[in-house]
Amino acid sequence: MPMYSVYIDPSITSIQNQEMIEVSVHPNPTETNLTFQLNENSKEYKLEIFDITGKVYRSTSLNGVSTTIDVSDLSKGVYLYYIHNRDGSRLSRGKFVKQ
Repeated sequence: MPMYSVYIDPSITSIQNQEMIEVSVHPNPTETNLTFQLNENSKEYKLEIFDITGKVYRSTSLNGVSTTIDVSDLSKGVYLYYIHNRDGSRLSRGKFVKQ
């Protein structure tokens, strides 16, 4: 019976040094606008909104503590969001409902 060995590089799976941010998203559910409230405003972040199939509907910058996004043109359903920093590291994720 053959034996196999697998090496997993810890730098790939480690999240020790990953910075996380607190995000408040409201109102949720929403019909027209969605506000992303961050716990800091000293950095620029990238926001991506997509559906459960992975299709990206928005890709924009978040600057400052509070940013409002118009989502009135999205179809009803559940959407996911990721917030990334400049180097592409994911800092936050969540979901919202479009009514």
